[in-house]
Amino acid sequence: MPAPEAGPAGDLAGAADAVLQPLGIAEAQVASAPAGTAISTATVAAPLPGAPAPSADPASPAQITVSDAAGLAAALATAVQGTVIRLEGGNYGDFALADYAGRVTLLSDPADPAVFSTVQFRNVSGITFDGVTFDYTYTPGDAEFYRPFRFTGCSEITVRNALVDGDRAHGRGDEKDGYGNATGLRFEQCETIRILDSELRGFKDNLQLSDIRDVVVSGNEIHHMREDAIEFGRLTDALFENNYLHDTDGYPLPEGAKAGSGDHPDFFQINGGGARSPCENLVIRGNLMDQGSGTGAQGIFLTNHDDVPWRNITIEDNMYINDRANGIVVGLTDGLVVRNNTILHAFWDTENSFPPTIRLDRNSTDAVVTGNIAGSPAILNLPDHWQTGGNFLLQSTDPDAPGYYAAHFPGIAGALGGNPGKFLLDPASPASLAGAGSPHLYASSVEASDVLIARIAVGATGDADRFVFDAEDSSLPELRVAGPAAEQEAEQEQEQEQEQEMLRFDAAQGDLILRTEAEERVVADFAPGAMALRGLETAPGVLREMLDPLLDADAFRIDMMLGRDPAATGGIAGEVMRLDRAFRIYVTEKGELDFRLKTEDGTWHVLKTSGAGIADGAMHAVSVFYEENHEIGISVDGTVLATAVIAGEMSHGVSERMVIGGQYGATPFAGLLEDLALVLEPGGLQDAPAVALALAEATPAGYDFLWDFGDGSQAQGLSAVHEFDVPGYHRVTLTVSGSDGSVATTDYTVGVAGSDLIAFDAAAGDFLRVSYGETEILADLDPGAVDLRDLDALIRIQRSDLQPMIDAEEFRLDVTLRLDPTETGAMGGEVVRLDRSFVLGVSDAGEVDLRLKTTDGIWHRLVTKGAGIGDGESHEVSLRFDAGDLLELAVDDIVLAASTVAGGLEPGIGSSLVIGGQYGARAFGGFLEDMAIDLQIEEELSAQSFETAAALAAGDWAFAG
Repeated sequence: MPAPEAGPAGDLAGAADAVLQPLGIAEAQVASAPAGTAISTATVAAPLPGAPAPSADPASPAQITVSDAAGLAAALATAVQGTVIRLEGGNYGDFALADYAGRVTLLSDPADPAVFSTVQFRNVSGITFDGVTFDYTYTPGDAEFYRPFRFTGCSEITVRNALVDGDRAHGRGDEKDGYGNATGLRFEQCETIRILDSELRGFKDNLQLSDIRDVVVSGNEIHHMREDAIEFGRLTDALFENNYLHDTDGYPLPEGAKAGSGDHPDFFQINGGGARSPCENLVIRGNLMDQGSGTGAQGIFLTNHDDVPWRNITIEDNMYINDRANGIVVGLTDGLVVRNNTILHAFWDTENSFPPTIRLDRNSTDAVVTGNIAGSPAILNLPDHWQTGGNFLLQSTDPDAPGYYAAHFPGIAGALGGNPGKFLLDPASPASLAGAGSPHLYASSVEASDVLIARIAVGATGDADRFVFDAEDSSLPELRVAGPAAEQEAEQEQEQEQEQEMLRFDAAQGDLILRTEAEERVVADFAPGAMALRGLETAPGVLREMLDPLLDADAFRIDMMLGRDPAATGGIAGEVMRLDRAFRIYVTEKGELDFRLKTEDGTWHVLKTSGAGIADGAMHAVSVFYEENHEIGISVDGTVLATAVIAGEMSHGVSERMVIGGQYGATPFAGLLEDLALVLEPGGLQDAPAVALALAEATPAGYDFLWDFGDGSQAQGLSAVHEFDVPGYHRVTLTVSGSDGSVATTDYTVGVAGSDLIAFDAAAGDFLRVSYGETEILADLDPGAVDLRDLDALIRIQRSDLQPMIDAEEFRLDVTLRLDPTETGAMGGEVVRLDRSFVLGVSDAGEVDLRLKTTDGIWHRLVTKGAGIGDGESHEVSLRFDAGDLLELAVDDIVLAASTVAGGLEPGIGSSLVIGGQYGARAFGGFLEDMAIDLQIEEELSAQSFETAAALAAGDWAFAG
């Protein structure tokens, strides 16, 4: 297969922090790669009885860098507890390991990964794979159930930030040719397994778990499986949380095949049941299961085959969009919770599909079934001995019947599968008022003010630049009579809400001090003076058991004096502070600050400053701040340089410590840290004294509401509609006046993205995200045009930054290209690619060549005639796409090729937009001088322009992909 693209982005140094007991090494072998691969075979000799020796300094693990299979084998043989083995990019072939115990991390850069063809582990404990690629290549004769990546009798195994890449069968001579083969990751008879923040794709079954105790599968993207996304049996203590499962790729039954034969695809499939396959303490939470453009698959299918029940099964906050009847099916269970799930139909009719349902064994005991949304009356007809309520029937097939989608989802229209964002509940919907369904259905909310809770429903009208401010679910303060008693009460409340300093670094004493309710504790003691982060023998930190106040805080701030160490030589970039998978503070080579924070929905929010100047040799007052359900930000020397609106609370992370300096062996910032204070701020809304009032459509007696939108317009009432025409963050003020003379004011910051999305600033060498009227650096290169054939590494724009383009009805991608006059070979090659979505390149003849796939499965190819890219001049090339209408290629504002299109843009499978030659492809032999992605085409595409272009170029415009 071509070199695979890296999976979902994650911190490179995010290694496991599990503590393992020595079990002894008997044998570890790295087998040779398949024929034709220049990888040698190496065997790890067993040391004297006992596991790898503990590191002399557990907080400072040993590090070894290897570049091939033999080096890996040797490193494992000499590893001590806590060793980090850094794997340089390349093919490591087949990896077999047996009877090995240790605490060892195999760390790889996902952008240049170590690639394993097979992994076979038996009786191994304490290995973490971080950032690697597991790459299966089909060989004719491989069984459907072949398991190239198998872990048997293992414990304490972690796979994170990985790509598990399957392959399609060929040469079988039957209907399964061209579809996924084999099993992705297979764990059996194992304990304490973690599969985190990874991408699994393209197998028959992407993940299998059998006879496992203590397993967490979280934050993964699992897609394009022929049959099952996750198949499991005999599990105890299992958590499946915040995974994105989508686009099953099932094969069609041959003509005349018996109905029901062939595969039975599921997103979650349990094997066996009852006495044959007991399961207990399972939690399936917060997962998105979407048919997308793929074939149908059942959702959560946990049937039972005898009278021995499952025990303690919780299924909550999941969303399922599909055409199969079985959205959630659970057999006999003792201790069943099915709560706040959303089961939706991917189509508007039942001609070739079925409205999804929730089906539960009515003999289950100790059952709670509340707050669910499904497409059949079964959810409303539940046994009397269960705890039930707040369940809703919503349907897509009968506009005249109750619960029709359009009455509850204002943005609903067109294709449903693959468009979870269309299912945004109207705040006035009874389901919304009851809080039913999964969190995916609800708009982001902003809550601000000490005395008022008000909510903002974003985009509820279906217009991307339009916002509805809805205060109908607000809480208002009790009306008070002004006077000395009221003033005294307010003063007492203010005292209770003072900031609390949790952690501080006292440079004068050299002490890192943790403050608890009971005491102040010195957790690290250094020589007096500033802390040189890169000179630390041991990275100081705070153990997780002491972090509860931080993890439970609604808001916090980290203040520090930070600057470049004048004694530092070489590069300065590195970490300042991190709680792994929760937040990280980092300084770039240019002295900019990078603050990343993850919310519990799995979203990473990334801020990067412009103009921080941390590398200038002076000390700077740096502050990063977080407020739950509101925003994060960075300020330097009193000036706010970057902010972002967030929804949800900060993830609690996965590491055992919060660390100052480089965590898990990551390079610290080459700087000095003087004063540091981690401050927990008042709880604000959630702790404010307020009473919930059931607000009707009319304004409650005793209150007036005034909205000021900051652009000269105002509105009155509980709700108001306002449209901002200018991209950016707009501050809206709501003033609530009580009849007792009291006044409460709340400010909202409303983000309007605008149409500009991505831009390249050649003068600075920066690729930027430019939405919301702000700029965020996505890639930082040397100033000047980009020589596409002389890149140190491919330029990648992450899918999360591109999602507005992928979802847009129209967009244009503009690039300015110029041939490199020093290029002696053929000029042709790629310019930009979103894998399985579109590729834009230049031919050897200097013509622009575009291949683009639409959601109806059609690949469209446009080739210009007369572009003249090879003449040495700069040329502006424009890809213009209007879903369901036209696709155009223009050069220097002249349309040279076009095609009619019926569908939208196929999202593809790439985790990033790649600039340069991906998968080893040759890049265009020239310079990229400018680039921009805009979500508005500006001029209308027309049939006339298509006819004009058709007269200029020969050949068919579209071909089947």
